[in-house]
Parts: sequence; C-alpha cells; structure tokens
Amino acid sequence: MSIYPYDDSRYNIDIVMCIDTTGDMVPFVNNFKEKAHTVNERFREEFDELGAEIGNLRVKVIAFKDCTCDEEPIRESRFFALNSQEEQEEFNRFVKSLEAGWGGDPEESSLDALLLAMKSDWVSDSFRKRHAIIMVTDAPSKPLIDKLNEGLDESMAVVRGEWEKMERRAKRLFVFAPDIEPWTEISCWDYGVWHCIIEEHGGCADMDLDEIIRIMLKGL
Repeated sequence: MSIYPYDDSRYNIDIVMCIDTTGDMVPFVNNFKEKAHTVNERFREEFDELGAEIGNLRVKVIAFKDCTCDEEPIRESRFFALNSQEEQEEFNRFVKSLEAGWGGDPEESSLDALLLAMKSDWVSDSFRKRHAIIMVTDAPSKPLIDKLNEGLDESMAVVRGEWEKMERRAKRLFVFAPDIEPWTEISCWDYGVWHCIIEEHGGCADMDLDEIIRIMLKGL
C-alpha cells in the first residue's frame, strides 16, 4: 500500500542539474560522468521503496564555468525524458562531453546557471509534480553576467524574484556548496531549499551522485 494519501502516487519529476565544471571540480565531474547513466534507475528504485512511482522523469544539465575567463561559460542541455532509451542515450552523450577545466578566479558563474534553471520549461500537466534544481559548486558566485558592474546584491534580487515565481508546491532547490555567500543567504530562503555544506575549493571530491539522490529524496 502506498504511504501517500492519494490514489495516484505517480510523480512527474523534472530535475535541472547545475554543475560547476571549472578546474577544481575534476573529481566530482568525473564521478558524475561515470554514474549519470544510472539516474533514472536509482530514482525509480528509491521511489519504489517509498511505495510511490515515478511517471515521467526528465533531466536537464547546465554546466557552468567563469564568464570573465572562459569562452563558453554556460552549456545548457534540453530536458531529456529518461524513460525513453533514445533520450537516455542522448543524455549520456551530453554528460560525457562535459570537461572540467579553466575558471580564472575564486568566483564562478553559478548564479547565471541557477537563473537559467529557474526559467526552465517545467512540466505543468500533473498534480504530483516536482521542479527540482540541484546546484553543485565548491565556490562563491560572481554577479550575473549582465550585472557584473552592479554587484552581487542586485543579482541576488533578480534570482530570488525568479525563485518566487516558481510554483510553490512543486519547487525544490538542493544546494551542495560551501557555507559562503551567496549560498548562505539562499539557504535562508523560504520553502523548498536544502543546503548541504561542502568544503570550499575542494572539488566536491567527497560528493557522490548516489548521495545527492539520497539527500534529494528526503526533500522531494
């Protein structure tokens, strides 16, 4: 019997993974590339143990570096519906194409990636839906690209405004980042934010994709 009070326990889940791919992040990026093909299977296994079921699982990746140093600071995929073998294979190819490197100073373009994630074309045709964003970085953030000369406060106002537009019941934000700004401030936002504190500039070497999935399931 399902642990949920509704007859329909099928969830439609969209996940956007914002991944820091600067030089420090080689350990995590390599782990992600090795295990990304298991995301669909792992989520379905974990939901099955909860007595629930995933209907459609779509995953999108936004890889970011440093807009002041790198020619391609943001790479954004489309959503891949992982219940389709063809889409799964396309997702695998995109992930395998990611390379960690470059990035010039301690701050990265993570807020730009986060803002893009919030503006995604989220699933809308289900009551039991989740719009989940995962941010993985070992560094603070630069201001948004179009606000580099205005400072972080102005950028944070834009990003928080977009967060507040997202559907409250569905939205979730899982931040795997050091206890520094802007992540400390974001962790205090209302409803739906989880902050897992990691070592600054440690490459998220201790962070495993399976652990991210386990932490997410506590908040989904």
